[in-house]
Amino acid sequence: MATLESKLSNILNLTLTASLNWVSKCLAQQKKTDFRPKDDELMATSETQACREVSAFLTRVATQATAALSGRNLSLFLAELARGLRSLVLAHLLRFSISQVGGLIVSKDMNRYVELVRGWPTGDELEIGSIQVLTDVSTLFIIGPEALRDRLRSAGADAQELKQFIARREDVNSVGVQSVLSGM
Repeated sequence: MATLESKLSNILNLTLTASLNWVSKCLAQQKKTDFRPKDDELMATSETQACREVSAFLTRVATQATAALSGRNLSLFLAELARGLRSLVLAHLLRFSISQVGGLIVSKDMNRYVELVRGWPTGDELEIGSIQVLTDVSTLFIIGPEALRDRLRSAGADAQELKQFIARREDVNSVGVQSVLSGM
C-alpha cells in the first residue's frame, strides 16, 4: 500500500509539474504589445489570447483531476495548481511594460484567473485571498499616484514587492509615480 501511495504521489507531482510547464509555455506566447495597446486596438470585451489558452488548459486539467481524485487529494492538487498559477502569472507580469490602457487588459486577465480558481473545489487547502493577490496587483497598473500612495502605505511589509510591479508601469518616470516611489 505504501508503494502504491508513493507511486500515486509521484504521478500527481509530475502532473502538477507538467501542467505548470504548459501554463508557462502558454504565457510565453504573450505579445509584448498586449499590455501596451494603442487606444483604438483595445478589445474591451475579452482577455488576451495567452489568458484564454491558459484558462482553457487549466479547465481541462481541473476537470480531469475532479474525475480522477476526490476529497482532500483533489483539494490539495487543485490548491497546489492554483499556487503555481499565481507564482507564474506574477513573475510573468514583471516581464512587461504596462500602459494604463494595458492595465485594464491585465485586470481582465487577472479576473479571469481568479474566477477560474474560485470554481475549483480547493476547500480549506488554498489560503483565503491567496489568488485574490492577482486582482490586487492588477489594480497597481490602473490607479493614479495618490491611490498608489495609499495602496503602498497599507501594504506594510509587502510594499517592496509591490514596487517591483509599479516599476513595470509605462508611466513610472512621471512626476506623480516617482514622488510616490521616492516617498516610501
